[in-house]
Amino acid sequence: MPKQVRAYRERKSLAHSLNDTKTAVQQLHKLASVVSSVIIIVVSLLVMGVASTKVFVAITSQLLLLGFFFQSTGKTLFESIVFVFIMHPFDVGDRCVIDGIQMIVEEMNILTTVFLRYDNEKIYYPNAVLLTKPISNFYRSPHMFDTIEFAIDVSTHVDTIASFRKSIQA
Repeated sequence: MPKQVRAYRERKSLAHSLNDTKTAVQQLHKLASVVSSVIIIVVSLLVMGVASTKVFVAITSQLLLLGFFFQSTGKTLFESIVFVFIMHPFDVGDRCVIDGIQMIVEEMNILTTVFLRYDNEKIYYPNAVLLTKPISNFYRSPHMFDTIEFAIDVSTHVDTIASFRKSIQA
């Protein structure tokens, strides 16, 4: 592959990766803004005396109940954030093998990753599921090679071996 084509592909995959990372960071920013806004509102109501501690206890008990109901959702969200931002086993454009299927990473979000299979089928994997699967990434692996073992009879002429070697190298 020519160097210009390789450089173009690397730049294109880097641009996709940065775009997806920017999208994921924006989603995390929205989530953090909502949580901090709720905390600021509750603290300001307590400081101003509008809400008493009894009201605060009632709201906290309701939030605890909601936390119990959405426990698995919170766990999935946390696992997905850990997978995307801390583990980060691949970038957009990388060629990976998951469950024995070779795919190209097309898009990364906080909760899901979109892969493109060899027949152009899009496969959506939840990041919490990918956290538990072994992932082989061709682009982050060292140079790979194939080996073929064969036997040559001792009585084979040297010219035949030389022509065989040239045809293999071609």
